[in-house]
Amino acid sequence: MKQNIKNLFVSIIGRTNVGKSTLLNKLIKKKFFITSKKKNTTIENTYSIYKKKNYKIIYIDNPGFILYNKKISTYIINKKKYNIDIIIYIIEGTIINNDDKKIIKILKKIKCYIILIINKIDIIKNKIYLLPYIKFLKKKINFKELIPVSAKFNINIDIINKIIIKQLNIKKKKKKFFYYKYSKKKIILEVIREKIIRFLGQEIPYKINIKIYNIYISNKNKYNIFILILVKNLNQKKIIIGKNGNKIKIIGINSRIEIEKKIKKKINLFLKVIIKNK
Repeated sequence: MKQNIKNLFVSIIGRTNVGKSTLLNKLIKKKFFITSKKKNTTIENTYSIYKKKNYKIIYIDNPGFILYNKKISTYIINKKKYNIDIIIYIIEGTIINNDDKKIIKILKKIKCYIILIINKIDIIKNKIYLLPYIKFLKKKINFKELIPVSAKFNINIDIINKIIIKQLNIKKKKKKFFYYKYSKKKIILEVIREKIIRFLGQEIPYKINIKIYNIYISNKNKYNIFILILVKNLNQKKIIIGKNGNKIKIIGINSRIEIEKKIKKKINLFLKVIIKNK
C-alpha cells in the first residue's frame, strides 16, 4: 500500500542578518539545495527539506533582499500559488527598522498561519523590556504564534518544531511538489554568494555578479575552480578583497569547505575580483 505523504510548505522571511540561515540549519540539521521550476520569478528560490517516512517539510528560504523586488513581495502575498502553509517571520531582538516595517505591511495583507520569531534573545541585555516588546508586536501583525528564540544557542527551537508538526498533522490535502536538483555549478555559485553576504554584511550590495570562468580536473582527481566576482567600482572591489586580502581569503576558505561538503569532491578554489565594464 502506497503511503500518503504530506507536504508542508514553510516560507522563512526576514531582513538581512536576522539569523535565517542559523535558524533553518537548526530546524532541518541538513541542507538540500533545489530550485523552483516556476516561471516569472526574478530569483531562483532555494528550498531545504526535512524528510520523514510519512511527511516532508519544505522550507522556502527567501533572500534578505526581498523588499527591494516587487515580484518577491508578490511571492510572499500570493501564498496559494506558491504552496505556502506557514510563514516564519524573523526579527532580531528588540530591533525594528524600516525594512521590518515594510515586511509587516506586506504580512498584514496575508491570511496565513504566521509564526513570529524574535531571534537573538541572548543579546538582549535587559530582559525586562522583552514582555512589553512582545505586547507591542502582538498589535502589529496577524500572527498565530510568537516565540522568542536564540537560534545560535538552540533556545526554544523545539517549540517551533512542535508547532510546525502540529500544523502538519491537521493538514488534510496533499500537495504535489516538483523540483530538480541544483547542478554542481549552481551550488558553487550560490555558496560563494552566500559567503560574500555573510562576511561582508551590509557593506556590499546583494546583486553581486559571480561567474565561473574555468573548471578543470587535475591528475589527482581534484577540481580546480576559477571564479570571477564582478563589481561596479573600485570601492566595492576593495571591500571584498579587504585589508591585505583578509576578506577574500576568509570568503575563499569558507566557500571551499562548504562546496567540498556539497559536491563531495576535493577542490582548489581561486577567486578574482574585477571591475565590470559598463
